[in-house]
Amino acid sequence: MERTWALSADPIFVTDSDGIVFLSNREDWLLQPVSEIDARFGPGGQTTHIDVKRDLPLMGWQLHVLGDRSRIVSAQSAAIGFSLLIFLLVGVIAFYQIGRIESSFMLRRRERAQALRLERAVRDRTKELSLANRSLSHEIEERIEAEQELKRVQRELIQTAKLAGVGQMAATLAHEINQPLAAIETYAANTQRALALGRQEIADSNLNRITAMVARISELSGTLLAFSRKPGTRTEAVRIKAALDEALILIRAKADREGVLFDVDPALDGVMVEAGRIRLSQVFVNLFSNAIDALAGRDDGRITVELKSGGDAVCLYVRDNGPGIAPELAAEVFEPFFTTRNGQGSGLGLSIVYNIMQDFGGSITLLQAEGARSSNCG
Repeated sequence: MERTWALSADPIFVTDSDGIVFLSNREDWLLQPVSEIDARFGPGGQTTHIDVKRDLPLMGWQLHVLGDRSRIVSAQSAAIGFSLLIFLLVGVIAFYQIGRIESSFMLRRRERAQALRLERAVRDRTKELSLANRSLSHEIEERIEAEQELKRVQRELIQTAKLAGVGQMAATLAHEINQPLAAIETYAANTQRALALGRQEIADSNLNRITAMVARISELSGTLLAFSRKPGTRTEAVRIKAALDEALILIRAKADREGVLFDVDPALDGVMVEAGRIRLSQVFVNLFSNAIDALAGRDDGRITVELKSGGDAVCLYVRDNGPGIAPELAAEVFEPFFTTRNGQGSGLGLSIVYNIMQDFGGSITLLQAEGARSSNCG
């Protein structure tokens, strides 16, 4: 959040209930009381800045944005200069007209009155423009704050949905871990008996199997832990196959329970994209989870991941042999809270996938005509 705020020229900081700054785009302000900032800029930044505050009552915090007062002063100076220019122009016109109509007193009064009306209209219009400028500046600030709040909510929504998915997978993964643990216990007991009988070859074989099972448990727990962490916002070169393998580790137990098989294109080995590894794994987990739900109850469920030629872009097709999406619902599948599972799902999976792909500079499209459940190009 501080890196995002660093793009702003205006000071931004958050204070707790004791008035201590704990979040700011100015590193030297951190852990300072707000009284020291008031001493630097005047009370609430009134001397050189305008302090725009927003209370966060749920946490007892207060968000401050110090807007530069010089921009408003510049706008006021421009308005005053424009008024003076108009006033000078009106005066010249009035003087010229008076010189021309000296022969007619009535005509001179009429033109003078007309000049005064014009001056008054210009002054009123200048005042309206000044007020409109102030209102526009305030609206721009509000929209910037709203955009920042929207991005924050989107990130929290993605993390919440991911943790919900972790909770759903926890029971299945526990079963996957319990099986090798039980086998480890059996092999350990057999190893003790083999060593007691002097059968070293049996003990070595059992120990190798125990090592392999421990590695499997470590892989499962490590992948689940990495997936549950809050991902960063930066992108880097990521191997698609690595993110796909992590997703398969997390989703494999659910797929095995429903009897769903995976076909992964071997051409994906070595293919790199600009993305975030954890967020890309979440894209695959959400797509696979939706596909497995659609294939529930089938004996021939199959999910295919295929690499297609897309020019400079990487085009990835994820298909299943389920019932698909009705054409009249195709326009709504990426909308938040849309679901076809009769209220059983949250309706956030594909919406989150759509937002993650937008963050990566890519896209996701439903290809109804080709029978593909989802298509990802970018």
